[in-house]
Amino acid sequence: MGALSMLNPMNAVDGVQDKRQQLKWDDWMQKEKEPFNKSKEGLEELVRDGIPDDLRAKVWFEFSGGAAKKAAAPDGHYAHLLEVKHTLNFCVNMAGTEGW
Repeated sequence: MGALSMLNPMNAVDGVQDKRQQLKWDDWMQKEKEPFNKSKEGLEELVRDGIPDDLRAKVWFEFSGGAAKKAAAPDGHYAHLLEVKHTLNFCVNMAGTEGW
């Protein structure tokens, strides 16, 4: 047990709880065909009990609607947005030089 765990005995308990929660999420992700379908019974409780660090970005992306928006976007849309961003950055940078 590390020095910090010895200072705060709850850290050891939290570590066990984190492992249990990770196992619950691993099981959920393997058995569900649509693991982020909000109408699935048990998902709300699973989220309330905590989302493991390695899944937080994915869960947020799904629940925020980002995944649906990405799926609805035409192919190449993201690449096009990046191209527009780079073009705008170039124009802003050029406008800041004495040549313009």
